[in-house]
Order: sequence, then structure tokens, then C-alpha cells
Amino acid sequence: MSTKSYEKEELTKKVMDLLAKASDFEKDEMSSESLLFKELAIESAETLEITFRIEQEFGISIGEGEFWNIANLIANQGMIADGKFTEDAVKLIKENISITDEQIEKISSPFEIYDYITIQDLINYLAKKLEF
Repeated sequence: MSTKSYEKEELTKKVMDLLAKASDFEKDEMSSESLLFKELAIESAETLEITFRIEQEFGISIGEGEFWNIANLIANQGMIADGKFTEDAVKLIKENISITDEQIEKISSPFEIYDYITIQDLINYLAKKLEF
């Protein structure tokens, strides 16, 4: 089955299944708006397992500078100036996470970005990666 044959609804179901297997939550305890790190308490070790499962399920590769690693990329690439995100950092964040300008302005560390990542953000990222 090619990756393009996945419907968006099927993608959502598969992601929820994968997250349920990798976390202590059941599918009915999650919604697409659930915050991955803040509400579901996903930790870095679990992101590795989730990444592995996603890569196996969809036949894709998630690179080091993608989705899970946005905060590291921003921190390591000097995308912070005078305590604020650069335009490139804001663009990167908004390309991957549904977040408002007001929320971005309140963030004092790139690693606080994780508090805003929802399951839907992961689904959207995968949909782009799978070229829906």
C-alpha cells in the first residue's frame, strides 16, 4: 500500500493507535487537541519509540531537524536574539505547531515550545510529509 493511499481520517486513527501503544493513555482518553508533552506526558524516550513506530508504519524518515527537534534546532542555530525568537524561528515554529503570536511571545526558552504541541500538530506534520 502506498503512503498516498492513506486518507486523512485513516492517518488520524493510525497516529492515535501509535500514541496509545507508546503512552499510558487509551485512545478514548485522547483527542486531536490533546497536548502531547503537557497532557499526555510524552517524554523524550517515548518520542524515540513513537518516531520508530511512525517510520515503520508509514515508510518515512523523520530527520534530526524535524518536528520533535525544533527546539534544539532553534537553540543550536542561534535563532534567538535578545531573548526573542528570530523571524526564522517563528516561521519554523508556525510551520510545525498551531500556536499564536501571543503564545510565542510568552515563551522564554525554545524548549517551552513542547508545551504547545498537540496530536493534531503531529498529524499535520505527517500529512505534509506524506504529501496529502
